[in-house]
Amino acid sequence: MTFYGEMLRMQDCLVQNDVPVELPDAEDDIVAALEQAEYERFKRRVTLAHLRRVRHRTTFAVLVLNLDKHDRPDYIGPSTYAEIAMASAFNKPVYLIGNVPSAYADELAAWKAVPLNGRMDRLVEDYWASCVPRPQPQMKLFSMA
Repeated sequence: MTFYGEMLRMQDCLVQNDVPVELPDAEDDIVAALEQAEYERFKRRVTLAHLRRVRHRTTFAVLVLNLDKHDRPDYIGPSTYAEIAMASAFNKPVYLIGNVPSAYADELAAWKAVPLNGRMDRLVEDYWASCVPRPQPQMKLFSMA
């Protein structure tokens, strides 16, 4: 969740291209006030809720923000890795905003993860190719001059 601000930026980009987006719940403010046992219950609850959204029939794909973190390029953390595995198990495409990290290259190749190298156009094109037909703006019957 370190990159939540970047997630919001990606959400804006996708929404501008009429691609629906579901974000994981923000948790920073809540987590800081919890005791360890409460945190673990909270983490389990929000993780399972997010994984249910991933596997939902209307979810097209998962976009992973694998940015540089902890001096590791294209970092993927354990929760995100679990999300990728879940998406793959439910035949959901997985897109990586960065490149494929070498630590997971074999698995991500087998799961057909698509590195976007910072460009969202491939994801947008794939989404709209899966939607037949693309909705067109409603024409106005009368124009106001």
